[in-house]
Amino acid sequence: MAIGCRAGRPLLRRVRINDPDFRQRLHHSAYATLGEFIAWIIGWDLVLEYLFGASTVAVGWSGYVVSFLKDFNINIPAVFSQAPLSYSVTGGWHATGAILNCPAIFIVGLMTTLLVIGIRESTRVNNVIVIIKLIVIVLFVGVGVFFIKLANWSPFLPDNTGQFGHSAGAVLCAAQA
Repeated sequence: MAIGCRAGRPLLRRVRINDPDFRQRLHHSAYATLGEFIAWIIGWDLVLEYLFGASTVAVGWSGYVVSFLKDFNINIPAVFSQAPLSYSVTGGWHATGAILNCPAIFIVGLMTTLLVIGIRESTRVNNVIVIIKLIVIVLFVGVGVFFIKLANWSPFLPDNTGQFGHSAGAVLCAAQA
């Protein structure tokens, strides 16, 4: 991987980073200027970058999925929701007793399916996710409006005493009331 990163570094100056086809152009530019072997190394380096990036995100999302399902009394055993190996600086690698992280594998499979289906469908899924986020925000504000205490708004701005930082104490005292 280090060879691929090292070989691709000079090409980064030639290709704009904001370009949507950046990675593809990096591979083609390497092929045209450095040859097929270096382009092959850079191509596999990009695959490794995607692999590690996607797996890290999937493991994080897996934790959220397991926690979310636990809220509905759906418990996924640790054997099927954790990594089989763990590393600590003092103890090194050791087995955790888990078999594999099923939610992470499901998430990677789902995202792969979305990419295979195409950008149009993934745009639709993105729109649905945005709508869900907006609904959550509206519900939060709609429910939270009933818990507003107008007494906490007085005084809305503390009196100006001419001292910097003195007002912060008054705001904190008002927030605790």
